[in-house]
Amino acid sequence: GAAAAIGLIAFSPLFEQTAIRGALAFVVVLPLLWAALRCAPRATATAALIIAGFAVWGTNAGGGPFARESPEESFLLLLMFVISICLPGLALAAHVAVHRLVLADKEMLLREVHHRVKNNLQVIASMIHLKAHQVSPASRPHIDAIAERIQVLGRIYEQIHNADSLADINIGQSLREIAKSVQTEGISAEAVAPDLKLNVDTAIPLALIAIELAANAAKHAFPEGDGKIKLQLRPLGDGRAEFTVTDDGTGFAPDRVPASSTGLQIVRALVRQIEGELETRSGSGTEHRIVFPAP
Repeated sequence: GAAAAIGLIAFSPLFEQTAIRGALAFVVVLPLLWAALRCAPRATATAALIIAGFAVWGTNAGGGPFARESPEESFLLLLMFVISICLPGLALAAHVAVHRLVLADKEMLLREVHHRVKNNLQVIASMIHLKAHQVSPASRPHIDAIAERIQVLGRIYEQIHNADSLADINIGQSLREIAKSVQTEGISAEAVAPDLKLNVDTAIPLALIAIELAANAAKHAFPEGDGKIKLQLRPLGDGRAEFTVTDDGTGFAPDRVPASSTGLQIVRALVRQIEGELETRSGSGTEHRIVFPAP
């Protein structure tokens, strides 16, 4: 429509030729670029055909900016205009189409990788469950807990595989799965999280952080075996989000946790990966607060 409107005004022999109308002939590049960048090559070719059609019609009827006394001169000007306007637009449309195909192939490959990772995690979890029957009864709950964490991670990868886009992972659903996985008979866990969409590069590390902190709280915060764990995620409204893991356990002194602690190293590395900041407070319970970019 834009190409037809500009073509009619710029090239039509029905209007008097002015300097402004002559300049409008080059404005047709705008709908052509729009079609090339936002639509398929077929739409770009259609826009180019409309523009060329109006230019040929106007020039042949003695109107438009390319009409001259000599037909050969008019034809040459018209030909150069069509070549200089239409060919770059068509080439750009082809380049954009190829780029989109490459991105689609990469996303499909990445989805397949996540799918295979999910399947492998399920196999590992099943093997651990089988191994749990060969250890002492006292160790069996710990082995089963490890298998359960792996199964949760597998469900997160399944969610990624089923998402419409790898830029739209529902992290709220993942956090609710994690909270459910750490619950025991005496320990309750809940996740208060909106259905916030994050890209895959942020969603997976954040889910791993949640698994690590929630599992550590369930394991170490409640010597009596009873307590409550809460996972909370909320957007801050300035391109960032806040994620907290709190418990009402015995607490600990953060400065006394050894730097060599595996759990602490994992969490800090994952927080750095999402370019976040970690703050830990402890008193009558423990709170881990992470602020990270969430575009």
